[in-house]
Amino acid sequence: MKKYFQAHKFISTLIILVLIVAGWRIVRAWSGTGNETRYVFAKVERGDLISSVTGTGQVSTSNQIELKSKVSGDVVYIGAVNGQAVGVGALIVKLDDRDAQKAVRDAEVNLASTKLALEKTKLQQDQQLRGDILNKNYEDGLAILANLYGEFATTLDALDKIFFDTDLSDNQDKNNIEYYANYNKAFADVPQHLEQLYQATKVLYQQSLADYQLAKRGSGNDRAEAIQSAYDLTVKTAELIKTGRDVVRNLEDRLTDSGAVHTKQTTITSHSTDLTTYATAIDDYLKDLLIINNTINSQRDTVETYPLDSQAQELTIKQRENSLLDARENLADYSIRAPFSGLITKLDIKKTDSVSNGTIIGTLVTRQKIAEISLNEVDAVKIKVGNKVTLTFDAVEGLSLTGVVQEIDLLGTITQGVVTYNVKISFDLQPSGNEQVKPGMSASAEIITEVKQNILTVPNSAVKVSGQTNYVEMFDQPRLSSLTPPRRQSVEIGVANDDSTEITSGLKEGDEIVIRTITAQTTPTTSAAPSIFGGSGNRR
Repeated sequence: MKKYFQAHKFISTLIILVLIVAGWRIVRAWSGTGNETRYVFAKVERGDLISSVTGTGQVSTSNQIELKSKVSGDVVYIGAVNGQAVGVGALIVKLDDRDAQKAVRDAEVNLASTKLALEKTKLQQDQQLRGDILNKNYEDGLAILANLYGEFATTLDALDKIFFDTDLSDNQDKNNIEYYANYNKAFADVPQHLEQLYQATKVLYQQSLADYQLAKRGSGNDRAEAIQSAYDLTVKTAELIKTGRDVVRNLEDRLTDSGAVHTKQTTITSHSTDLTTYATAIDDYLKDLLIINNTINSQRDTVETYPLDSQAQELTIKQRENSLLDARENLADYSIRAPFSGLITKLDIKKTDSVSNGTIIGTLVTRQKIAEISLNEVDAVKIKVGNKVTLTFDAVEGLSLTGVVQEIDLLGTITQGVVTYNVKISFDLQPSGNEQVKPGMSASAEIITEVKQNILTVPNSAVKVSGQTNYVEMFDQPRLSSLTPPRRQSVEIGVANDDSTEITSGLKEGDEIVIRTITAQTTPTTSAAPSIFGGSGNRR
């Protein structure tokens, strides 16, 4: 019996030892005591990286407009029906425009007439600048002077004899003008005055004759001065003749009124007749020279004022051009055309109908569609007009269309403290896809913000941050597990998306880096290294 109990005790002890060893091994296995930390590696790769942001919104048409008449009139033509596709500029409705056409023709005639007037003015100016008209006037003036001076000396001598000889005085104590003046006290001062006029006329004659001689071989200014001097001479001579003739006529009238006959009646009559003849001749020269002088001055003034005249006519042409433009624009209003390509809808009008200014004749809807999506302020700053976009639609499974960012709101909308910006995306020309998409459908947009090609990239989980430094973990000799932790390698990063980050320096293609750390625990778990890029809404 004693041996039995000893054997039983040995077996029990052995079983306990076995159980202890087994338990120790189980505890060791569960506690991980003696297990190594494991690492998951990836290689630095060279490739392309695409950054994007996403948003949702609705489909709408890019444009829709009501076609309205700008004028009143009767419909004479209808060029479309409801549902018809029309191109830009297509004629939809035309109104009776006969009055408007006449207005255009009248405006064209007025403009042409004004242009002809300006051309005529320019032609005259050219002639004047060349001296054609002015030279002709100078030549005419000099011809008058030639006749004047050809006989003026004779006239002046004749006047000297009429006024200052002593034909009438028996004692020859008085000259003729004194004799005539003696019959009327009103003419007492005439003899002296007439003497002064005569002497002044002689001096003026010598000066004007010299001007004439110079003008025959001089310039335009010389000729103008000669003509002016001759005119002044004829004025002075006319005054001289008139003053003396008034005194002579006074005596003639007295003799006639009394019925008396003077003893020297023949001489008196001769004086009166000669003075009348000379007065008529001088008056004719005076009129001719006055006309020539005025014409020359007018031509000179015209040359000086031509720039102003031309400017005035050019302004008139501008006014006529504006009137013609207004008339043509008014004529165009009688033709109602499509301002852009699209589909005609709600066209409810027929020929002979009368419409008024502002009458809606139909609606034009563009076939081009757009997606209007909303982005938060963080994503909105990343995009710009012209970015490529991929569009998908909840209502059309499997359909994917492309487009571009057309417009970004400058001002955001604040809703419950959140700022959002509306973005319009125009569809690329894809007729089959566009036909399936209807206005009002929900749309999801993925906007590509940046594409970088042939760059070094690593998974986002590999990049970590410490203070202001980005780094990755790596071994000098890559391995699956180690009791020695990996070292930190500082890197500089560029763009990133949901999966990958660009490495601009610190690594080279083919380097192995740690992207995940696995640590054995009582309950085995996998530990991922913290990353600065996680759930960013971007993708690769």
